[in-house]
Amino acid sequence: LCTTSINQSFYRNHFWVEAVPFFGLLVLYLCWQNLLMFRSFFFYILFQSSIFTISADLFYSERTPENLLIDVRTVEEYEESHIAGALNISVLSDDFNEKINEFPKDAPIFIYCRSGKRSKKAAIQMDSLGFKKIFDLEGGYLAWKKFNFIE
Repeated sequence: LCTTSINQSFYRNHFWVEAVPFFGLLVLYLCWQNLLMFRSFFFYILFQSSIFTISADLFYSERTPENLLIDVRTVEEYEESHIAGALNISVLSDDFNEKINEFPKDAPIFIYCRSGKRSKKAAIQMDSLGFKKIFDLEGGYLAWKKFNFIE
C-alpha cells in the first residue's frame, strides 16, 4: 500500500515522465509524414549542408518568382522545353563557374536538369563556390512533367 501511494504520488507530480515519450513519438510521426522537408532541415542543421534535393511538389510549392531558377541542361534542351522563368546555364559549358558566380551566394537558387544527374553535378560545383541554399529538383524536368507542373 505504501509503495503504491509513493508511485502514484511520483507520477502525479512528475507528469513529464509520461509526457516526454509521448511528445517524442509525436514529433517523430510528424517528421515521418514530411520526410523530404525533415530530411533537408535535419541535414542542414547537423551538417550545415547547402544542397537540398527536393521532390517536384515541394520544388513547386517552395519556389517563388523572386527566387532564381536555373536550367543546367544544354541550350538545345532548354529551347525545346523548360520551366517558365528559368535561366539557362549549361553545367557542361566551360564558363559555368564564371556565369554562376554572378549571382548572390546567400540567396536561394533552384536548379534542375533532365533527370537530376547534371543538376547534382552543378549543385556540387556551386557548393564548392560558396553558394548557401541550393535546391535541386529530384528527378529533374522529367519529374516536373510527370506531376503536370508545366506552366
